[in-house]
Amino acid sequence: MKDFPKFENFKNIVYFDHKENVSSNVLDEIKLLMHNNFDKSIIIRRTPANKTCIDHEIKAAMNCQRYAKNMDKTKYFIEQKVIEGINQNVRICNTGLLIYKNNEKIRDLLNNIYKKCNEHQQPECQIYWAIFSQKYKNIIHEIEYKDIKIERKVPF
Repeated sequence: MKDFPKFENFKNIVYFDHKENVSSNVLDEIKLLMHNNFDKSIIIRRTPANKTCIDHEIKAAMNCQRYAKNMDKTKYFIEQKVIEGINQNVRICNTGLLIYKNNEKIRDLLNNIYKKCNEHQQPECQIYWAIFSQKYKNIIHEIEYKDIKIERKVPF
């Protein structure tokens, strides 16, 4: 958030990547989700594929050159985090849609993910999400991918 101070002024932020086609109906669904999960600071979808560990995400990422390029740095980082006690067997979430609320509660989470993506020159943020989000599970609400009916501009 340090690099984007203008976002500090917003109570809620809905992020979706360029591959998503978000209609007004989807925005209504998001508003309802936010209302029904007022005690959560992030709402995120799980990946459409049932990826249940970080290795599943790494394997899928290796098919994309821009993710594979610096994967050695990412793998080394994961190894170090596992030594520290991070669980590799977590449900992978899709960072193509993120609903942020209560930014002050999640600032460290977001900064850690952003920092590591930049430091490792690794755009595969779902791996870093799987690592850093574990500490914040009580303020994250995960939903199934299909729970929000977003039409993708680009197929998987």
